[in-house]
Amino acid sequence: MSLCLAILRAPTGDAWPLDGWGGPALIIVSLAIGFTIGRRRRGSATSKPSPPSNIFASAEATDLGLLSIDANGNLTKWSPGIGPRLGLSNMETTTLIHARRWRQNIHESDQPALSSIIDDASPTHTGQGQFRVKDESQGWRWMYAQCLADEFGSMQMLLVDLTDRVETERQQQEAAHVHRVVATVIETLASAEEVEETATEVLALLGEELQLTRLSWFEIAPRSREATLLAAWPADGSGRSRAFDPRPGISNQPGLLDRGLPLLGPSDQPQALFLPVLLHGRLASVLTLETNARDRWTSATLTELSRIGDAFGRRIEQEETADERQAFAALRGSLERSEVIAQLTSGVAHDFNNLVFAISGRVSLLLRHAKDPTFVEGLEEIRSTVASAGELVTRLLAAQREGAEPIEIPLDAELEKVGRMAERLIPKRIDFKTTIDLGEDGDELVIEAPPQVLPQLILNLVVNARDAIQSKGRINLSAKRITQDSVEIRVDDDGPGIKPADRSRLKTAFVTGGTSDGIGLGLAICGRVVEEAGGRFDLLDSPIGGLGARAVIPVHAAASKAVETPEIPGSGDRNPNSVLIVEDNLVIRDVLVKFFQGVGATVIARGDARDVEIILKDHPEIELLVFDIDLPERTGVECLKSLRLDGVETPCLLITGGVTDPPELDRIAFLRKPFKIDALLASARTLLGTCLPDAEK
Repeated sequence: MSLCLAILRAPTGDAWPLDGWGGPALIIVSLAIGFTIGRRRRGSATSKPSPPSNIFASAEATDLGLLSIDANGNLTKWSPGIGPRLGLSNMETTTLIHARRWRQNIHESDQPALSSIIDDASPTHTGQGQFRVKDESQGWRWMYAQCLADEFGSMQMLLVDLTDRVETERQQQEAAHVHRVVATVIETLASAEEVEETATEVLALLGEELQLTRLSWFEIAPRSREATLLAAWPADGSGRSRAFDPRPGISNQPGLLDRGLPLLGPSDQPQALFLPVLLHGRLASVLTLETNARDRWTSATLTELSRIGDAFGRRIEQEETADERQAFAALRGSLERSEVIAQLTSGVAHDFNNLVFAISGRVSLLLRHAKDPTFVEGLEEIRSTVASAGELVTRLLAAQREGAEPIEIPLDAELEKVGRMAERLIPKRIDFKTTIDLGEDGDELVIEAPPQVLPQLILNLVVNARDAIQSKGRINLSAKRITQDSVEIRVDDDGPGIKPADRSRLKTAFVTGGTSDGIGLGLAICGRVVEEAGGRFDLLDSPIGGLGARAVIPVHAAASKAVETPEIPGSGDRNPNSVLIVEDNLVIRDVLVKFFQGVGATVIARGDARDVEIILKDHPEIELLVFDIDLPERTGVECLKSLRLDGVETPCLLITGGVTDPPELDRIAFLRKPFKIDALLASARTLLGTCLPDAEK
């Protein structure tokens, strides 16, 4: 009974968890050991051999085992279930097994632990510990052992199979370790300047931390599915396993890899793993991981490692996007050849146009009440200046657009405006002069071309001339009519010039002169836009000493057209009685509110379009909507489309400060900021006149 109590008092903490034992089984085993040792003691006293006992068979459980060991370490008895794990499946449980024979199935590194358990065992002390036993069918199994000895050196050992629990803990630790490694890899990729340069470092980190035999990164051709090695670990090619060919794993198209899912290796390489790297939804490359470990690729590990393929794909996409942005920025800058034009994006234009309208709108409201002539004159000057600023932005944006339809452009006015724009790009150290001589009917001449032609041509040439002049110098911009149907536009400078033999070459794309910091598209763009306008472009000697750029463009006199204003039934001069304004810019919203209130309308104003439907339901008297297009939460166009689907036909005046084209919707008018305040009223009146309610038609 003292032995039973000793075993029941054995440690059952976290290090040696025994809570999985069944209560009855533990009692039976304890009684068995006590009974067996008691019989040994009584047998020793009478010097009679004890009869064979079947207590081992009766005490056998699925996760328990019993061993009886004599004073020489030989195995004398064992429970049937533990026999196969000690290589004794074909032997009787009463056969004497030499110590060396039965201990050979204990893991080599755990032999000291077993010896310590046996050495610590005594009649009053339990030897205990953990070691691995080789199972004939399932590999190594973890056993927890408690051992008691009698005064003659014989001992009984109780074994508990902890393999499942140890394996679960090992997998949890492995999953935590893989998670940390994956997080480090993702962080490394995120901070890398270039993925390919960092790939070797990342593969080495994965290979060493996950104890792989080989790790490779293959690029996959889109159509042929051929694999090209990009990087590998170990880098010298002398890895502990052969280089793995990924082609069998990617031949099934579409397969798991094409859907971004990991794929285990084929039958001849079951320890291999494929991790797909998708770019824009397409299989672009594959990471192959190889290991000698069995059952390494658990579901938790696969989930974690899949994040690496995703991280590679995202980082490469970011890198490609950055490269595209950089290339686009360089191309755009070269097309415009002006730091001013290059910085005026549509977003900046939107904000600037809002600002221009806010100023001009308030000035217009003040002018309606101003009486003092001096005050009126000052306000008019402010409004004129602001209008010029808005026109400048409009023209710069037009200069950036490609593919615009040809229109009739008044040549004289256009040259004046572009000349003023070019003058702003010239430093004070350079003398800039503009001369325009189009003859007596020059104000009637027009060119048929897209609106960006003259800004692109002249600004590129002026900036080229500016860059060619190293210190002080001169630039002349001139235009003169050379025939009835053509005008010559020239930009001359007194810089170092270009040799005649090099001039033709410099008109080719991506060829630059010695003093240029650009990428060689300026002169090529000039030649293209002139040819598209039906003219010709040449580089000549300048009469003032440097290079002369000459464009000859066809012109014709503007046709005089009698424009008849169609009569709009019911348009008249009626102002709206009730208006709903939705504008997120507080200053512009205030201008619009005060304007419509000034013409006698009741106004409801909001900063977003979220509650428009509720407002219209509560105020059916509203007869005009004024929506900004670029609204938070929901755009003005989205809101209006929703209203039209719900059967709301209230006329709507859409306004925007950006470059958005008007939508194809019924009962709308469209104004682009900055517009004159009078145009706002005219558009409102026209809408009310053309969109009469059914009762008034």
